Amino acid sequence: MWRAARPVDGLTTPAAARRPSARRGLFAAILACIAATVLAAAAGIVAWAEGALPGPALALLALGATVALAGFWVLIGLVDAHFDALERLRGRLVMMRAEAAGGARPDPSAGGPGEDAETGQLADAALALAEIWRQAAQAPDARLAAIVAAVPEPLVAVTETGLVSLVNERALGLLGRERAAVGTSIFAALDDRDLAAARAAARAEGGPVRAALRHAEGHMVAMRVVDLGPGHGALLLPDSESEGTGGPLHSDLSLHETPPAADADQR
Repeated sequence: MWRAARPVDGLTTPAAARRPSARRGLFAAILACIAATVLAAAAGIVAWAEGALPGPALALLALGATVALAGFWVLIGLVDAHFDALERLRGRLVMMRAEAAGGARPDPSAGGPGEDAETGQLADAALALAEIWRQAAQAPDARLAAIVAAVPEPLVAVTETGLVSLVNERALGLLGRERAAVGTSIFAALDDRDLAAARAAARAEGGPVRAALRHAEGHMVAMRVVDLGPGHGALLLPDSESEGTGGPLHSDLSLHETPPAADADQR
């Protein structure tokens, strides 16, 4: 009935210390009722011993006390199980919050076994609300992606460490689909020293600069380079003679939030 300590949010505290005040209050009230029932039964036994209470009345009193004690014991179990389910629900919501903070979609199966009907319904409602918030938060990103995808010239965004975080189809066609895919290093397509020099020039100019960067296959690629500021990476706009729309957009802007390794070469 009384359970050992369990870790909560990375900390382990005694079960009694983390038991909510409402839970403690309910248990105190139930224990008080049990004590009153035991005292009433004891008083009946004393009265029967002194001849003030007939035997049949004592038997009824004993039966009533037994039923009351059994009911109280069952009630303690139900209350304890319900509050345990609430603790599991709290853990599920904390997990959902962590998943949302990491950009992942909350997992509806994260609750696991042991939820009662009431807490299961609360978890489902919280999951539905989280999905509504997620979709609302993604709406501006979807509109922005549609706008950027309509840009008619090739474009590539890279992080401070050179990871490709955004690229359209026209840029992939110029730089190489495998060399410039999202999540890969732009240095698989372009010379790192050329790009570092172009970024330094753009930073000094305070705006885009034209540069010719050597491609991994040996030819030169003319482009405009925009430095997005310290720690924010750069935007590359390769020149293209053909006309058309930018095509499908590939992106993972969360790459900009990944801190570089301690020994990474800052370009």
